[in-house]
Amino acid sequence: MIHEVAVQVGQALAAKGCPFAVVDGPEFRPTATFARERVVIEHDPAGDSFAPRHQADKNPRTRLTRNTGVKVTIYAQSAAKGATYWEHKRRAEHVLDMVLIAIDVIAKQRANLVVFRSGKFVYAKDFDGSETPGGAIYELFLTFDRGVADRNWDGTAQPTATITNVYPNYGSGVTIKNTDTATGGAGTETV
Repeated sequence: MIHEVAVQVGQALAAKGCPFAVVDGPEFRPTATFARERVVIEHDPAGDSFAPRHQADKNPRTRLTRNTGVKVTIYAQSAAKGATYWEHKRRAEHVLDMVLIAIDVIAKQRANLVVFRSGKFVYAKDFDGSETPGGAIYELFLTFDRGVADRNWDGTAQPTATITNVYPNYGSGVTIKNTDTATGGAGTETV
């Protein structure tokens, strides 16, 4: 799911004229180089959390919610000649605002919950000892929820059956007909 959200973030940034590419992370040869400005979106190494479901449904039945941990890293570099660190940070903050809005809109469109947990500028170890870093790095941590549904291996829902009860005429000229749908599977009750 994080890949699909990252694709949508990239589309949202491009639609607003942002020149930053959105990259699936993690970057396996991480580097703090700013020659390639980018937004890296990956699973948070700290992991996920789980909670009860928050949306009622029928079939496939959502059993719980997985709050997927996400890490977003923004690498920004001001184009100004001899740019100072605060100029790089200003550019990173501009992109950050666009990323925050894009993720919030995507979550609402998908009917998911997003929780922005924390964010901060980090200083790359690659540049220890440098008088002026050649850019700025911002790390954002969030959770993006996803329903965990009871599905078969092939992605299909559990089988369903329609049960119809017809109650006999009790002399009043009225016949009562009741129809329910039941979902199969271990531990499923008849509705």
